Amino acid sequence: MPILGWIAVLTAGLTSFYMFRLLYVVFAGMPRSEHAKKAGESPAVMVLPLILLSIPAIGAGWPFIEHIFFKTSEPAHVPHIVHYVLLAMFVGGWALAWLLYRRAEKDPVVIPLFANRLYIDNFYSWLVKIFQDGLAWLSGWADRWIVDLLLAQTTSKLTWACGYVLRFLQLGNIQAYAFFFGAGVIGLIYLLIAR
Repeated sequence: MPILGWIAVLTAGLTSFYMFRLLYVVFAGMPRSEHAKKAGESPAVMVLPLILLSIPAIGAGWPFIEHIFFKTSEPAHVPHIVHYVLLAMFVGGWALAWLLYRRAEKDPVVIPLFANRLYIDNFYSWLVKIFQDGLAWLSGWADRWIVDLLLAQTTSKLTWACGYVLRFLQLGNIQAYAFFFGAGVIGLIYLLIAR
């Protein structure tokens, strides 16, 4: 049997363990919080759909139902030892869950990696701090120094300065306007000749 098959067998044992653990913690264990002590039975609107879902879940693995949904040309050859190993994994998972959780008031096995949900929340917080906060800082810096200072304030102050300088050309004197007009014509002639 290939390595993936044995990994599937090991997974079956782990599944047996955590499902029986769930059974003992939820139904046979002591309440672990005030909310759990005061909890009542679920209403029919929740229980009835669970019962209806359990019916096909119980029958789905039988060969005569399986062949309706999955057409297989030839059954795969599985060594007989696998059946015994699967049964042993099922019983072993159940026995281990029974030994550890049948009357446990708190979790008897504390593995920090699992208790902290594989530190995924810590990793996510680190990602947010580095990337989101870093991007926010970079965006704030770009807004303050590039958009606001260079694009908005510099252009507005340059426009104001040009207007301030050009207002001196508005003398209200017709001789000054004639002088500027003549100087412009001479400058234009110079540019045309210099080419």
